[in-house]
Amino acid sequence: MPPKILQYYQCNETSNFKYDRRFHQPQATRLPNNEHATMWIERRIYRTAGQFPGILRWYEVEDTNTETLSEWIPTWQNFLLKASSIK
Repeated sequence: MPPKILQYYQCNETSNFKYDRRFHQPQATRLPNNEHATMWIERRIYRTAGQFPGILRWYEVEDTNTETLSEWIPTWQNFLLKASSIK
């Protein structure tokens, strides 16, 4: 398959979008005064009714999934958590 066509399908025709937001949650840790220990990530995954790009400028959001992740979980654990949730 030509590289231009592959590149198009890798970046387009998507209906899943991810948004990460950092926030502080002091009650979740033993170190409430430590700025880095209280940092958490709220991850939202949206699934739309249609794929982008499309003929419409917007599509209705069909499904929203929210997860709360600790910044202190090692990267490999985050990877394993995501890999198991995709299956």
